[in-house]
Amino acid sequence: MASIKTGDSGVPLQGVLTDSDGNPADLEGAEVRVLMRRRGDNFQIAADAENLQVGDGEDGTKGRVAYTWAEEDTVTDNAGLYFVEWEVTFQEGEVQTFPSNGWNKVAIVRDNDEEGS
Repeated sequence: MASIKTGDSGVPLQGVLTDSDGNPADLEGAEVRVLMRRRGDNFQIAADAENLQVGDGEDGTKGRVAYTWAEEDTVTDNAGLYFVEWEVTFQEGEVQTFPSNGWNKVAIVRDNDEEGS
Protein backbone atom coordinates (compact mmCIF):
# COMPACT_ATOMS: atom_id res chain seq x y z
CA MET A 1 0.00 0.00 0.00
CA ALA A 2 1.32 3.44 -0.93
CA SER A 3 1.19 6.42 1.42
CA ILE A 4 1.77 10.16 1.41
CA LYS A 5 1.82 12.68 4.25
CA THR A 6 -0.71 15.50 4.40
CA GLY A 7 0.63 18.64 2.79
CA ASP A 8 2.98 16.70 0.50
CA SER A 9 2.63 16.62 -3.28
CA GLY A 10 6.15 15.97 -4.57
CA VAL A 11 6.08 12.20 -5.01
CA PRO A 12 3.57 10.94 -7.59
CA LEU A 13 1.36 7.90 -7.02
CA GLN A 14 2.68 5.32 -9.48
CA GLY A 15 1.73 1.86 -10.61
CA VAL A 16 1.95 -0.77 -13.30
CA LEU A 17 -1.43 -1.82 -14.68
CA THR A 18 -1.67 -5.54 -15.34
CA ASP A 19 -4.08 -7.84 -17.11
CA SER A 20 -5.80 -10.78 -15.41
CA ASP A 21 -2.70 -12.94 -15.98
CA GLY A 22 -0.43 -10.41 -14.25
CA ASN A 23 1.20 -9.14 -17.45
CA PRO A 24 1.66 -5.39 -17.92
CA ALA A 25 -1.23 -3.93 -19.96
CA ASP A 26 -0.44 -2.36 -23.33
CA LEU A 27 -1.36 1.31 -22.87
CA GLU A 28 0.08 2.60 -26.15
CA GLY A 29 -1.85 5.77 -27.05
CA ALA A 30 -4.31 5.37 -24.16
CA GLU A 31 -5.64 8.08 -21.83
CA VAL A 32 -5.59 7.39 -18.09
CA ARG A 33 -7.60 8.74 -15.14
CA VAL A 34 -7.20 7.98 -11.46
CA LEU A 35 -10.27 7.49 -9.26
CA MET A 36 -9.92 7.50 -5.46
CA ARG A 37 -12.59 7.24 -2.79
CA ARG A 38 -12.65 6.86 0.97
CA ARG A 39 -15.02 4.16 2.19
CA GLY A 40 -18.28 5.67 3.41
CA ASP A 41 -17.32 9.19 2.36
CA ASN A 42 -18.29 11.44 -0.50
CA PHE A 43 -14.80 12.89 -0.88
CA GLN A 44 -13.29 11.68 -4.09
CA ILE A 45 -10.34 12.41 -6.32
CA ALA A 46 -11.09 11.92 -10.01
CA ALA A 47 -8.37 13.35 -12.21
CA ASP A 48 -6.28 12.88 -15.30
CA ALA A 49 -3.20 10.71 -14.76
CA GLU A 50 -0.11 10.13 -16.87
CA ASN A 51 0.42 7.22 -19.20
CA LEU A 52 4.16 6.60 -18.78
CA GLN A 53 4.38 3.86 -21.40
CA VAL A 54 6.75 4.79 -24.22
CA GLY A 55 5.58 3.41 -27.58
CA ASP A 56 4.95 -0.33 -27.30
CA GLY A 57 6.53 -0.42 -23.84
CA GLU A 58 9.32 -2.80 -24.80
CA ASP A 59 11.74 -0.48 -22.98
CA GLY A 60 10.23 -1.60 -19.64
CA THR A 61 7.55 1.10 -19.41
CA LYS A 62 4.64 -1.10 -20.49
CA GLY A 63 1.60 -0.56 -18.25
CA ARG A 64 3.20 2.24 -16.19
CA VAL A 65 1.00 5.09 -14.94
CA ALA A 66 1.36 7.97 -12.49
CA TYR A 67 -0.75 10.60 -10.77
CA THR A 68 0.82 13.86 -9.63
CA TRP A 69 -0.92 14.97 -6.47
CA ALA A 70 -2.68 18.34 -6.52
CA GLU A 71 -2.05 20.49 -3.46
CA GLU A 72 -5.71 20.25 -2.40
CA ASP A 73 -5.65 16.42 -2.51
CA THR A 74 -3.48 16.07 0.58
CA VAL A 75 -4.87 18.75 2.91
CA THR A 76 -5.41 17.60 6.51
CA ASP A 77 -9.17 17.15 6.11
CA ASN A 78 -8.53 14.55 3.39
CA ALA A 79 -6.39 12.25 5.56
CA GLY A 80 -7.50 8.63 5.42
CA LEU A 81 -7.41 5.36 3.49
CA TYR A 82 -8.39 5.54 -0.18
CA PHE A 83 -9.43 2.84 -2.62
CA VAL A 84 -7.83 3.54 -5.99
CA GLU A 85 -8.77 2.55 -9.53
CA TRP A 86 -7.18 3.53 -12.83
CA GLU A 87 -9.60 4.10 -15.72
CA VAL A 88 -8.02 3.63 -19.15
CA THR A 89 -9.54 4.76 -22.44
CA PHE A 90 -7.78 3.01 -25.29
CA GLN A 91 -7.22 4.51 -28.75
CA GLU A 92 -10.16 2.56 -30.16
CA GLY A 93 -12.47 4.04 -27.49
CA GLU A 94 -12.79 0.99 -25.22
CA VAL A 95 -12.68 1.71 -21.47
CA GLN A 96 -11.16 -0.64 -18.91
CA THR A 97 -10.70 -0.18 -15.16
CA PHE A 98 -7.62 -1.52 -13.36
CA PRO A 99 -7.29 -3.49 -11.26
CA SER A 100 -10.05 -5.67 -12.67
CA ASN A 101 -10.60 -7.26 -9.25
CA GLY A 102 -10.53 -5.16 -6.07
CA TRP A 103 -8.65 -1.89 -5.63
CA ASN A 104 -5.23 -0.49 -5.01
CA LYS A 105 -4.96 1.38 -1.71
CA VAL A 106 -3.24 4.58 -0.69
CA ALA A 107 -3.15 6.31 2.69
CA ILE A 108 -3.00 10.05 3.14
CA VAL A 109 -1.39 10.20 6.60
CA ARG A 110 -1.44 13.16 8.97
CA ASP A 111 1.91 14.86 9.34
CA ASN A 112 3.39 14.73 12.88
CA ASP A 113 3.61 18.53 13.00
CA GLU A 114 -0.15 18.92 12.70
CA GLU A 115 -2.21 19.90 15.68
CA GLY A 116 -4.23 17.01 17.06
CA SER A 117 -1.99 14.30 15.62
